[in-house]
Amino acid sequence: MKDKFFGILKGDIMIWTCYILLLFASLMFVHSTTGVLEYHRNSSSVHFLLTQMLFCIVAFAVTLVTSNISYKRLFNIANLALYLGLFLLAFTLLWGDATNDAKRWLKIPIINQTLQTSDVAKLCLTIFVAKVMATHQKDDADIFKGAKISAIAIVLTCGLIMPANLSTALLVGVTMVLLLIIARVKIKHIAIAGAGLALVGFLAIVALGKTGALHRAETWVSRIEAYTQTDETANKRDNFQAEQARIAIANGGFFGQGSGASMQKNVIPHPYSDFIFASIIEERGLFAALVIITLYIILMHRSVMAARHQTRAFPAFLCIGLALNIVLQAISNMIVAVNLVPVTGQPLPLISMGGTALIMTSISVGIIINITRYSEKVGKETEKEEIEEHDREQNIEDVTDYPFVIN
Repeated sequence: MKDKFFGILKGDIMIWTCYILLLFASLMFVHSTTGVLEYHRNSSSVHFLLTQMLFCIVAFAVTLVTSNISYKRLFNIANLALYLGLFLLAFTLLWGDATNDAKRWLKIPIINQTLQTSDVAKLCLTIFVAKVMATHQKDDADIFKGAKISAIAIVLTCGLIMPANLSTALLVGVTMVLLLIIARVKIKHIAIAGAGLALVGFLAIVALGKTGALHRAETWVSRIEAYTQTDETANKRDNFQAEQARIAIANGGFFGQGSGASMQKNVIPHPYSDFIFASIIEERGLFAALVIITLYIILMHRSVMAARHQTRAFPAFLCIGLALNIVLQAISNMIVAVNLVPVTGQPLPLISMGGTALIMTSISVGIIINITRYSEKVGKETEKEEIEEHDREQNIEDVTDYPFVIN
């Protein structure tokens, strides 16, 4: 039975292990942090546990399927994927479901679930940038050309995300900049372009926040003020969130108060999503936090190792880009919990309560795992045969410097 189970988990077994352990952590901590939510909604004590369990099963199935679909198919749909992401973001801004003046979600008919379209757009953008940079590696001029194309896509995507979710836009932007650096774009070019965009963006946010032209800008400004001010003039709500999270972490110690014994989960807003890391520390202590951090580190390390063993630029860039999306979001959630940065509202990937976000992250994990299959000896031999067959069909003598293309 054991051999049959691990037999279906093709690819890097360490990434599979980290992924499965994070799903189990999700079930454990979502169940222990949703008591107040269950009380207010008069639902069963296991309602959210069962719901999260269903999503975890679907997410695992999605990862299993995507890990068995060749990443090469993503190359030819990269442009279409970008267009889809931009369309969904624009559609959400115009007709999406609004919460606190932010239109971030689209309601999916029939299943009655909401989809945060920035999750889809982030995946689509990563695929597109990986493709563009992989096909522009001949020389410095070609790399710069690819960087300009990628920059347009990044600015458009982040610009459409920003009105509803500034923190996600910044996170996506930082991730893509790191991917461009990995793709050999010169840092001075990125610095010049980034400084200009940052200045324009900052001035726009401040102006919109102070004039009231954009309600979300007021929230962004108030969060920054709450973080930088310690007196009573600071925003009480954002200070309250950060203060309660700090209390939860202080209560946790090294081994925590025990499962379900967290007191701050009854006070912290969204202890099952935005501040779940603080709840984890209070219940299971610094030990559990270190275990979870280690799982993300292993996932990133194994993804980088898989990328290093690729014979093509596209899978290497794609693997690192997708891993960065997951790990940087996890870091963002954690540093908010310990009050190193202002409140952002980023969930902890693969652990925080949620359905469509979990599934979208699982798609990324599935793609990473599929790429790792081609970094193994058997995978490399299979890829070599596929490339040679493709070259014969297309009458191509040498495509060593170019990513694999399929019809």
